[in-house]
Amino acid sequence: MINWHRLFGIFLTDYFTDTPYTVELEKDLSLQQQFFRCGHTA
Repeated sequence: MINWHRLFGIFLTDYFTDTPYTVELEKDLSLQQQFFRCGHTA
């Protein structure tokens, strides 16, 4: 399936190159390593 939001963001990043505007793509958290902190009670 095509990720249209990402594709549109890449298009906008290219479109706004050399302008005072910046485009930040949505971060895909599924690709980042995730750490879970477990609380330990005594």
